[in-house]
Amino acid sequence: MFIGYSQISWGQQLPSLTLYREYQSFLNPAAVPHDYFREDYNAHIGVSYRAQWTRLTEGAPVTGLLHGSYIGDQSNTKLILGGSLVYDKAGALNYYGVNGKFGVMFSEDPLYGGFSAALTLGYKQLRLQTEKLVAQDIGEILGTSDFFRTSSPDIGIGLFYHARLGNEDNFYAGASMPQLFSIHSLNNTSKANIKAIPHYYGIAGYIKYLNDYSYIETSAWIKYVQNIPINADLNIKYQLDQNLWLGVGMSTAKILHLEGGIVLSSANIGWDTPLRIGYSYEDGYNQIANPFGKTHEISISFAWTTR
Repeated sequence: MFIGYSQISWGQQLPSLTLYREYQSFLNPAAVPHDYFREDYNAHIGVSYRAQWTRLTEGAPVTGLLHGSYIGDQSNTKLILGGSLVYDKAGALNYYGVNGKFGVMFSEDPLYGGFSAALTLGYKQLRLQTEKLVAQDIGEILGTSDFFRTSSPDIGIGLFYHARLGNEDNFYAGASMPQLFSIHSLNNTSKANIKAIPHYYGIAGYIKYLNDYSYIETSAWIKYVQNIPINADLNIKYQLDQNLWLGVGMSTAKILHLEGGIVLSSANIGWDTPLRIGYSYEDGYNQIANPFGKTHEISISFAWTTR
């Protein structure tokens, strides 16, 4: 982040995530959870924690996220509701956000496919801890306070399509802009300036079912932020049975990630609806890809039906 009399900071200010399938409703408000069009679970809630760049002794990025979604049962036009709370800290910059989402899914039978569109409305705040900054004339730029903060409304949009193919496999694709509004001034009395810029996401995936409980899901995410190279992630997830999944992925940023998780359900503990506990590990696969260390992420999610 660059701070100066007339400079604007351009960069990624939304948190990075690894377990993309768990966070589709956060990155794309129109996304339909796999549990819905496969098992008809129309409500979902999840929480995650991510610790990034573990070699840094101070200022390493950490992210916490709470998110949920609900899909109604209104004939051919189904209401989509949900929301998220997010906290992201990276060095001197802290990001707080709260959003609610509102949308519709057009489908006669979600098991066989549908098209969804949704909008997020919320509030976000950026807080800069100036005592952690070292720069020439920093006092003239930011004043003498230990921190500055600013806030603004937040709007995002998303589109999503899913379909059941003739061989009973599933295909899905979507596009979203989870951050549309810009924050321009960090402080009205100073000339310091920070700008939160739009993020563009695209996703496509294919789910190949092996039997009633096992499948292989291949997905690709593409992310674009202005003045930053386009980033693409390719991921493969293997659901072995009702109890366990494994996954592997890589990105154009030369990052490799591994993931795994367990599913607690009627198959092992007698619960009618599934509780998923997942873990992911990230590291660079060459010497310069990630000099700051490894990344660890854990998530817990629960799906159920309200019908």
